[in-house]
Amino acid sequence: MFPRSLAVVFLLLLAAVAVPSTTGNSKDAEGEDDLQYLIDNADDIPANDPDEWLQEDGDDDLLPESEPDDLPPDQIDETHVLVLTASNFSTFLASRRHVMVEFYAPWCGHCQALAPDYAAAAADLAAHHDLALAKVDATEDTDLAQKYDVQGFPTILFFIDGVPKDYTGARTKDAIVAWIDNKLGPGVHNLTDLDNAERILTGDDKAVLAFLDTLSGSHSDQLAAASRLEDNILLFAVANESSKFLPIFKEAAKSFKGKLLFVFVERDNEEVGEPVANYFGIAGQETTVLAYTGNEDAKKFFLDGEVSLDAIKKFAEGFLEDKLTPFYKSEPVPESNDGDVKVVVGKNLDQIVLDESKDVLLEALEPTYNKLAKYLHGINSLIIAKMDGTTNEHPRAKPDGFPTILFYPAGKKSFEPITFEGDRTVVEMYKFIKKNAGIPFKLKRPDSSETKTKSTQSPTSSESEKSSDTSPKDEL
Repeated sequence: MFPRSLAVVFLLLLAAVAVPSTTGNSKDAEGEDDLQYLIDNADDIPANDPDEWLQEDGDDDLLPESEPDDLPPDQIDETHVLVLTASNFSTFLASRRHVMVEFYAPWCGHCQALAPDYAAAAADLAAHHDLALAKVDATEDTDLAQKYDVQGFPTILFFIDGVPKDYTGARTKDAIVAWIDNKLGPGVHNLTDLDNAERILTGDDKAVLAFLDTLSGSHSDQLAAASRLEDNILLFAVANESSKFLPIFKEAAKSFKGKLLFVFVERDNEEVGEPVANYFGIAGQETTVLAYTGNEDAKKFFLDGEVSLDAIKKFAEGFLEDKLTPFYKSEPVPESNDGDVKVVVGKNLDQIVLDESKDVLLEALEPTYNKLAKYLHGINSLIIAKMDGTTNEHPRAKPDGFPTILFYPAGKKSFEPITFEGDRTVVEMYKFIKKNAGIPFKLKRPDSSETKTKSTQSPTSSESEKSSDTSPKDEL
């Protein structure tokens, strides 16, 4: 349920805004010229000291130009991916207990990238007779897409007995197969021999042990039912307060048997309570009731106000009906945010990253970003920002791992971001941004004579005035 460790990471965001070009015919030529400039000058900016422009200790690994990545896709065998439409959707869902459905658009690059992995996962899982992987063209069956609140592409839902649940795992064959296997697998493993016990207890998944006098009967059945529950209500209380709140908590749990798993956490238990509280961002010793979706969404909801029987019941009902507002960690919004690299926290991510007028790149690779920030510094329409992912959360910024690079094109903030998977160099990231930006832009460069002067000595007042007069807009 909880990760073994939390890595310290930084999330850096690159946001780009530009005035649309009026010289479309020269766009490609300008792009090639800019790219060659970056390649030729990639070692001019130090990675770890972005405020020093043009020193001699740059990273040579940013120099090489990569091969073009626009290769034709391999032929995809979608034999095991079923095509659903509005006419057969409901009937098919009724015929299978487990159905994964991808809502896609033919023009969507993310959907095209997912297609081979989705097809391969369907082939791997074809032996499961009560399971199917299917797809729906959301541009054709718009009413069906609207019914299931499809906001972007691809949207993947997993239906269990006709009830949808969001798939939020990685878009790879192995991740899809593992995610589905976890849903289909037994919630309870009977440990009847040493080898089986060692396999379960040394695996990556968390395990709860129940010592029973028999592997059948009411206790075993209740344990199996609880194992399938993903949504939890947790009570955090210190030991000397548990006698006051635990009876209330137990009484509330009776109304939600089979729907929610109620868990009591002794807040001041150093071995269990404190690590769990820290994981959820709970500080202090105050009694806290927390609702938690124990799946890939991992949403948290806090009960405000008095901890009473009626309050807990109302809170749990709102949780089941999806009427609560999730809580996301956030540092305070910085008072000053005028540097080359903008600081993003959970509370201002909507304002900076989800601005429809900006192309946004979200990632966790600070030194290279510092270099890129300096190259883009002279463009007023470009913004570079960073967010500490350990102290800030946001539903639209959920990396699969670190480093993760996500690109949010201008005008398409409701769509899923584009994942960057190329070499993490200035040149490759610039090419990626240039290719996917919703609004075109032109790289600005320092005047060559001014650049040479800056790298060797500080200019005099008269020289500064002359430089300013000759190329005031190309300053980086």
